[in-house]
Amino acid sequence: MCKLNMIFTVVLVVFIASIFTCKNQNLNNSIGDNNIITNEPGTIIDSRNRIVETVKTIYPRNPIIEGFVIKNVNIHADTDANSAVLGILEMFNRIELLANIVIGDINDYFNCDFWYKIKYNDIEGYIWQGTVDTDKQIFDLNGNTIVVYSVFANGRQHWIPNVLMVQLTRYTIFINDKTIVLPNFPSDEMFKKAKIIDGNLHLNYNYETYDEILARLDSRSARFLRDLPTRHYDYQFIVKPQNDQVYIVQIINRRHDKYIITDRITDRGNYELEFAGGYDVVGQYSEGDFTIEENGEIVAYRGTSKDIIVPEKIAGITVRSMDRDLFLFRPASVRLPPSIRFVYDDFSNRTRVPVIIDDNVDIKTYSSFDSAYNRNGRRGGTYIHGWNNDTRDYEWSFEPF
Repeated sequence: MCKLNMIFTVVLVVFIASIFTCKNQNLNNSIGDNNIITNEPGTIIDSRNRIVETVKTIYPRNPIIEGFVIKNVNIHADTDANSAVLGILEMFNRIELLANIVIGDINDYFNCDFWYKIKYNDIEGYIWQGTVDTDKQIFDLNGNTIVVYSVFANGRQHWIPNVLMVQLTRYTIFINDKTIVLPNFPSDEMFKKAKIIDGNLHLNYNYETYDEILARLDSRSARFLRDLPTRHYDYQFIVKPQNDQVYIVQIINRRHDKYIITDRITDRGNYELEFAGGYDVVGQYSEGDFTIEENGEIVAYRGTSKDIIVPEKIAGITVRSMDRDLFLFRPASVRLPPSIRFVYDDFSNRTRVPVIIDDNVDIKTYSSFDSAYNRNGRRGGTYIHGWNNDTRDYEWSFEPF
């Protein structure tokens, strides 16, 4: 036992040392090879309203770099949370970073306070470092400049000194200096990578797209994955230049939606996107509000009805299954056709959509809906997945026709 405790202690010490080494490396990387100016010791009120006696160390930036504001913040007249407010920065503003400022002993990282000296329009002042991201990627698409910041593009957690590792849930890019807030995904994850493919910029949530996974698998495994009634989750944006316009394709699994950039500017300063319908994909066919693939899987519904009746055929193809994220907008009910053979269980579990189904439909799911259907003698009616106060759990209830 003593030997185990000793090993654990050694591992813990190495782990803590690695954290401090990592943080100091990150700070050194952010500072660069700039000249250092050290002020005399003094007393200040830091960003958490603590009175501290400390040394202020200033690292001028040469050259000056650009920062991206990720949280509304006041511009102060000094590195003091109670100093005069010279102006307000809003999320998505871009600023010039003139200097890094460390308040405290740099070797005592977790007890330091970190500020930037910044310039925004005609205002020079100080802001807390945890409100700015500086790491960005720049892409050129047929003469269009696309700027993507790492917080939004690479899945990195943003370090706010002395607080937490946090992830942001709004995704923003700049296209030809226009601020574009991307549509939401049904996912809390961050982008894993940003790269150019065939002249288009792909921002992917997964490390690999569905097609990339198929490409690296042997033919038997790829055929098995392709024939599954549910798809590998494929969440991404594609920024596509076309003639003198840039448009954005949002992909949720196999659904492809097209957005164009308008000239309308919101009160936050970002340019509005306008939905321009489905994006044409080989092997997909649309009729009415539905888009279906050749294997009979519905991949998109773009209607506005609250009570949805799924037809037996779409564009001449018999409906056999539905994408798990098809009805995330939570309609009042969905009536399934007799031809349906597979429904992913999350289809209703995640959205709590009442399911209307006929008698003796040969349908399968991964778990609970199929069990509820069988338990009720495969009778037609309305099945609702909701909270049961008696069992303190979500269960299926059944109302016959």
